[in-house]
Amino acid sequence: MQRLRPDRQGEFIAILNAITYHVEEGQGDPGVLQHLTDALVAMAAIVRLDARAVTLITRKLDKLRDRAGGTRR
Repeated sequence: MQRLRPDRQGEFIAILNAITYHVEEGQGDPGVLQHLTDALVAMAAIVRLDARAVTLITRKLDKLRDRAGGTRR
């Protein structure tokens, strides 16, 4: 398990909070959600998370985007 420095943790938390808020609103723009999830994956690459972690993150984000896209009106 890889530990992140506190400042890096804060960056991940900020992006996750933005994604959570965007999805919970239910009226979010798919383009914005795509940018936020891309930013999270980019942060994972910057801190060199292992490939298994990045794969897991990517799969979960894909499911989230699919779910959020299906509920938008």
